[in-house]
Amino acid sequence: ETSGLLTIEAGDYGDEQVRRYRKTAPEQAPPFAAKAKPQAPPAALPEWLSTSIGAPAHIPTLRPSQLTAEAGASHSSGIARRRALQRGTMTHRLLQSLPEIPPEHRTEATQRFVGRHGTDFNATERDGIVSRALAIVADPRFAALFAPGSRAEVPIVGQIGARTVSGIVDRLVVTPEAVLIADYKSDRRAPRSLVETKVRHHPVRRLDAALRAPYVPATLQDDLWG
Repeated sequence: ETSGLLTIEAGDYGDEQVRRYRKTAPEQAPPFAAKAKPQAPPAALPEWLSTSIGAPAHIPTLRPSQLTAEAGASHSSGIARRRALQRGTMTHRLLQSLPEIPPEHRTEATQRFVGRHGTDFNATERDGIVSRALAIVADPRFAALFAPGSRAEVPIVGQIGARTVSGIVDRLVVTPEAVLIADYKSDRRAPRSLVETKVRHHPVRRLDAALRAPYVPATLQDDLWG
């Protein structure tokens, strides 16, 4: 029996009952225990979850400049090679920047640049670098290549099959009649004929053409793949 918070409970010792006063009513046990629901067996994991796929095969990036024929590599060494590379680097930089300079200021700018960066060359050699760079930019045969709208240092990145291809075009212009590309080679022996140029750089030209083909009008495809 209970009366409010006064309860009659079994004593702690023996069979006698005692009265106890509680601040709260004692918890009542539920009339019956809820039956546990049967659990379904865990689902079997698919076999592929525990199968190692291994590391993906590494396919190196293909760079057009790496395809240049070894026959074109310069065999000079030491001071001669260092001077050749320095001369080529200066010329490369001039051909990149001169088209952005008004024609009446190009000679002065070229002389100033070569004088600052060509201290390893004597006056005659510096004058030769200046005159050759200016002559190339002013040559009517290359007018479109250096005209407004042409671009220098153009990145070309794409996918050919499973291979990623990445490279830099030194100078590029797209005209209604043709796609013109200049590729400077500071560390290569200069070809002695047009035939040698085509043979040496044929893989590079084909690779560049394959990347550009989807973005160039169909009428220019033969020129690209020539």
